[in-house]
Amino acid sequence: MKIDMRKIIENKSEKEFYLETHKRILKYIKENSPVTFWEIIRDLQGSDRRVLRLLNEMLITGEIRLLSKKIYLKGSNRNFKVSKFACKNCNGKTVSEKNAYKILNLMKKLYKIKPIPTFLFDQRPVTAETTIKRALYAAYRRDLQDKRIAIVGDDDLTSLAIGLLNVSENITVFDSDKRLLKFIESASKKYKLPVKTVRIDLTKVLPEKYFGKYDVFMTDPTPNPVAFDLFVSVGLKLLKKGSGRVGYTSFFPSHQPISTKFQNILVKKNVIITDMIPKFTEYDFLVQTYSPSDIEILKKFDSKDTKLSFHENLTRFETTSKTISEFKKINLKNFYGNATKRVLRNLRSDPAYSTDQRFVKNIARRLIRT
Repeated sequence: MKIDMRKIIENKSEKEFYLETHKRILKYIKENSPVTFWEIIRDLQGSDRRVLRLLNEMLITGEIRLLSKKIYLKGSNRNFKVSKFACKNCNGKTVSEKNAYKILNLMKKLYKIKPIPTFLFDQRPVTAETTIKRALYAAYRRDLQDKRIAIVGDDDLTSLAIGLLNVSENITVFDSDKRLLKFIESASKKYKLPVKTVRIDLTKVLPEKYFGKYDVFMTDPTPNPVAFDLFVSVGLKLLKKGSGRVGYTSFFPSHQPISTKFQNILVKKNVIITDMIPKFTEYDFLVQTYSPSDIEILKKFDSKDTKLSFHENLTRFETTSKTISEFKKINLKNFYGNATKRVLRNLRSDPAYSTDQRFVKNIARRLIRT
């Protein structure tokens, strides 16, 4: 039997990517058997839902076996894991959140009560562990100590994680989601953190009073070149003049083909890419994105490992004396990601719709008008 890609992909442009993903999965299982669904998501490319459907088709066609939620190649009893050689302290990510367990436990509590993400703002939060490791890595690189930090978009609550480290002069969050900003303000007040918020629409003019005020910026935009360019441009405008200022972002999403577009944007802005850590940024599992049929397949493959949707690298860069910080006029049709476009066609598919219908409808009306 042949794999039916129509049961896996959601648009024709994804076909080649998931044909290649199919080959990678077979090779990965051969080298690491037995594996789990969540190990495949963490170590390979592909979105969680599509890979789940692909594995189900591979099971149906007999390419793989599934025993006690573990995946084997048909006819293979190999039990040798290359992944067992990875560093157990930091999982290959340079820093470990394990020694920051008090902050991690608090962040996990905040994650449980923060506003549900909306795809109308292309929000796709990372795991609480990723948020902590992002803050710890920046501190490890001496980028937070006594510095002014700007966070451009913060559904990950990175501002709170940095604030809890108690090493930065101040942290400012720039975001358009009033629910999120209210939540961050409340948590900052409760825990006496040096965090303030600014509500802005990044597709419009950024107030000049914030230009050139910060030492470091962090952003994690939706993975399309137009949005990436805009968010990085905003971040560079916020940085102080001169060389040696620092930016952090994530790109090379594991659910898309690798492209040079993102790094070319950074190169054209004359910044120096200093660090690039693969698989650092892990995006949280969102059950709201699963269809009923996907959930049924998940029941077969869910080994109860730590869940995630996809991953990206973490990229650090520094400004030079020739860094370009300018805004380009953007086409909003190219700015919005596929998730936003899908929700605009059906508001009920938005994760936030179940708890805040009025908010979702108001934002959708605004986006449609633009």
